[in-house]
Amino acid sequence: MRVAIVVPSLLPTGPVRVALDHAQGLRDRGHFVQLFYFDAKPGAAKDPFAQPIKFFKSIDLRNFDVVHTHGLRPDAWLWWHRPSKPTFTTLHNYAAIDLGYLYPKTIAKTAAWAWKFLTQHHTVRLVLSHHMKTYYEQKGWTPPILVLPNSRPAPEKLPPIAIQNQLRDYAANHVLLGNISHVTPRKGLEQVIDLMCINPSYKFAHIGSGTEALQAYAAKKGVADRCLWLGPQPAAAQFLPLFDVFVMPSHSEGFPLALLEAVAAKVPAVVSNLPVFAEVFPDAAVARFPLGDIPKLDAAIKQVCAEKTDRTAKAYTHYLQHYEPQVVAEKLEALYKAFI
Repeated sequence: MRVAIVVPSLLPTGPVRVALDHAQGLRDRGHFVQLFYFDAKPGAAKDPFAQPIKFFKSIDLRNFDVVHTHGLRPDAWLWWHRPSKPTFTTLHNYAAIDLGYLYPKTIAKTAAWAWKFLTQHHTVRLVLSHHMKTYYEQKGWTPPILVLPNSRPAPEKLPPIAIQNQLRDYAANHVLLGNISHVTPRKGLEQVIDLMCINPSYKFAHIGSGTEALQAYAAKKGVADRCLWLGPQPAAAQFLPLFDVFVMPSHSEGFPLALLEAVAAKVPAVVSNLPVFAEVFPDAAVARFPLGDIPKLDAAIKQVCAEKTDRTAKAYTHYLQHYEPQVVAEKLEALYKAFI
């Protein structure tokens, strides 16, 4: 097959990272994939078959079998140009809910309505979980809405020795909790700070951007000396094996890419009790806690530390069966072929 994938940019964050994974997985299976993008950004991924495009300028898609968009602007672009090919879009979040963490309620609802309108002519809307499928169907988004989970490869190596030693020295005699994310209120990381206030045996390391408010909160709570802010890292997943426990206390998640990476790195994980987490991994593999219940978060971390070998083995086996990149690429290939 020949597949065109349209993304906002090649900066490998969120949905773009998923699109890049799809491209690589399909190429590994012998298909030709070309990426089209609007914005050139520092830190963008390098791809030999990537081509910049303009929103109002048509491109020749006659030689492609499928067009797949990721994100609001690519969806709007496809609505405007309407190629005569089977077209797919992946919805990476719960539109109105997640937009509500960034914008006033009215704007969030308007943007969600616009997204629904702009994807109405797609052949297929793909979502990341059965819970998300139900959410969109109840909001009146028309079928077909099909489920395709995300994937992430296991990290191939560790960061440089100097950084490894820095983290080990920092964590000495403590349980090192870790998280990788762009921090927003939706991520719920203030709960980790609250946890450290009641249990001095923890230290916390964060990789990613947007930490200013969280750093101020840690200082206010008197635990700043037990927090390490590493900022954005070009290969963040390499740090995961250095964490004792990966924590993801989110209020909302479309699909937990960083959790997949943690499980693939065989790091025990604790997450909030969102339905998507319950669907992605069973209780025996990844521990959950009720949002806002800090003592139960503490108990869940202690539990996974005590059961590390068993839990990481079960989680990794589940990852290989459902989320390993080639498993997901095979499912995506079958979905495309069903509509060509």
